[in-house]
Amino acid sequence: MLSLNVIGLFALQVAFQIIGISLLAPSQGFTQPWYSIGVVGSFAVALFAIARILQSGVDLGLILPAAAVVVPLAAIPIGIIFHGETPSVMRIGILVFACILVGVSSKIA
Repeated sequence: MLSLNVIGLFALQVAFQIIGISLLAPSQGFTQPWYSIGVVGSFAVALFAIARILQSGVDLGLILPAAAVVVPLAAIPIGIIFHGETPSVMRIGILVFACILVGVSSKIA
């Protein structure tokens, strides 16, 4: 079920979600056309990748919690490097804890 194709599509959707999220601030509320196109295009590619993953037979209950954990954790270094955010231990700790809760809760049901 988790073939190399699925893993590649998952990496693609994570990458394009992070790109889309990173372009939200420069789009200035969708008032900057090129950044806005980048946001919409990035999320369109990410949704396409998720649709292909689901088409391959992977459960929605597996892919969405996995993305809910990986995307925020991957966004931390992006925010620090490209947006000048300060990496506070408390902020990162809370985010990591929240991601752990998402992972655990997806296994309960």
